[in-house]
Amino acid sequence: MFAKVEADVGGFPFLRNPPPPLIYTKKRAFLFGRSYTDWYFHPSDETLMCQIGGSKRVALLAPDQRNWDTMLDVVSHERFVGVPDSKRFPEFRKLRFRSVIVDHGDALYIPPYWWHAVESVDGGASWGATIAWCWGSPMHILLDPRFPARQFYLKNLESPASRFRFLRLSAKHWFPAYLRGRVMEAIPS
Repeated sequence: MFAKVEADVGGFPFLRNPPPPLIYTKKRAFLFGRSYTDWYFHPSDETLMCQIGGSKRVALLAPDQRNWDTMLDVVSHERFVGVPDSKRFPEFRKLRFRSVIVDHGDALYIPPYWWHAVESVDGGASWGATIAWCWGSPMHILLDPRFPARQFYLKNLESPASRFRFLRLSAKHWFPAYLRGRVMEAIPS
């Protein structure tokens, strides 16, 4: 759809020949007004979130064991996370989020395995645009057993039943909303 303007996007001098992304497309454009993207993480690709109009607030959680255990508990029980009920999920309010405003002309690096949520800042009073520039992470990062995500994958691939539970949970957080229904229907219960 954006092939005619792809040359206008340019590149980055510090990112000359990055490896191709493993899951996402190399460049994705998001046009937004009032928007919110619920908590999710990138399972393999590194991303530069480039703001070319409007502003977004991004909340980030580092991939440590406590954050992963808490987020997996919440997302396993809630369809939409946002800010979950603190009585049901008391550990969530103990998490230490990093929050940043990404304005027009800014870029934010989002590594793999970092949980994040994104919302427009001005409540939809104006339109904005974001370009996500993605590239594949090196294998030593993706397969590093110290990451809680790696332990999560290994634990959930032991049996066919656990693989399907894992795929359903993954589809909930990795696929864009318009694909989730089709993906979820294709995975046996």
